[in-house]
Amino acid sequence: MRIDQSEHEMTYRQHWQPIERLLSNTDMTEFFRQYLMKDGGTVKVDAVYVELKHNTDKRAHATPIAQLQEIHRYAEYYRRIVEPANEPDPALQRSLSNLRRLNFGVAASFLLNLYEDYSTGRILASVLADTLAVVENFLIRRFVCGIPTNVLNKLFPTLYRQARLDEAFSLDRLKSILSDRGYPSDEDFRARLSEIRLYGGGDRREKSRFILDRLEDSFEHKEKVVATPLQVEHVMPQTLSASWREALGDDVDDDHDSFLHRIGNLTLTGYNQEMSNAPYAVKRKHLIGSHIELNRHFQGVETWDFEAIKRRSEALATRALSVWPNFHPQTAKSKQAPERVTGTKPTAIRIGKESHDVKMWSEVLEKVIRYLNESYPDRFITLKESFPKYISLDPSSLRVPRSAGNSYFYEANLSAQSIYRVCEYILQLADCGDDWNIDTRDA
Repeated sequence: MRIDQSEHEMTYRQHWQPIERLLSNTDMTEFFRQYLMKDGGTVKVDAVYVELKHNTDKRAHATPIAQLQEIHRYAEYYRRIVEPANEPDPALQRSLSNLRRLNFGVAASFLLNLYEDYSTGRILASVLADTLAVVENFLIRRFVCGIPTNVLNKLFPTLYRQARLDEAFSLDRLKSILSDRGYPSDEDFRARLSEIRLYGGGDRREKSRFILDRLEDSFEHKEKVVATPLQVEHVMPQTLSASWREALGDDVDDDHDSFLHRIGNLTLTGYNQEMSNAPYAVKRKHLIGSHIELNRHFQGVETWDFEAIKRRSEALATRALSVWPNFHPQTAKSKQAPERVTGTKPTAIRIGKESHDVKMWSEVLEKVIRYLNESYPDRFITLKESFPKYISLDPSSLRVPRSAGNSYFYEANLSAQSIYRVCEYILQLADCGDDWNIDTRDA
């Protein structure tokens, strides 16, 4: 910055040092990257300081002190965003804490603009809280449906500008934009949450815990979930004992693998070590004796098997619709819901500018599988994790296996409804957005 040599020490003490103190527990480089991206561009980590110099140079109309004061202001916003305990408003603190658990750094540039509006009185705290809830909703639905996050790096830096109407931020405009950016429908969200392997390695462990916490909070119990003492418990254990194998019946390994990490088999408990792989009767006593509302379900369930897991998965997935409700259904695209294709025959499928005539739903699935293989072959891993019963490296695990054109195989013996749902997911995985359509006629 253009600061006279004689003023360097004073400027450092009065302006730069306070910024360093504000960000002492955070990554300053990442703050400056998000600060630079708030105006709509993208900045690589290794180009931050070059871009910062360019930014200050092109704003020659603003004095160096004024620029430092602005940076200090945004540093305060950033500290609240990444360290929610510094946010004095309880509702905003809760909303930020929720987002923090979703590794939401990709949205920080967007949130910096919102905080500026909030601090200057252009939006109310309630609008900011509602906006944070919409972002959480958007991120969690996409996570559950396995939609890749790479496009978000370009979405959020420009989102604030897009969400403005008449020079003011519009929450309704934001909802409209996000609902058209790979936002899963209620049908997809509910179906996927009830069937996917929710728990797993990497960030899946924390996000599955987050989903369970939010579901528990939805009961509005007077004793709120405490973040640390509780752990995620698999009711049907990860390692089956002889008694569990006897209870579940013969040839349980495939179903055990399929149902183990579903949401219906997961709960919260402080008795993780005590329960381990104990029989269900022992676990049930611990669960129904806890204050966790999620565990009240087990009071009426005397046998824990795959059907019980399926029923609870569906019940929790339905409840999740009220925790993360569809925020803009009135502008949803008029594509068919999966259940409406039953009793129809496809006549054509269009993906982008490509169109193919088809006669059977199996042909639709084949075209979509081939499209993914040609466009994004690396995403078959995600597809397999999302649909383990339909996508496999082992053809013998499928009833009617067909080659995907690579080392993967897919299940060809599926209903029209299942094919539509799988294809809809694959086309989201392939970043097609809404640029596709399946024409049908009555069978």
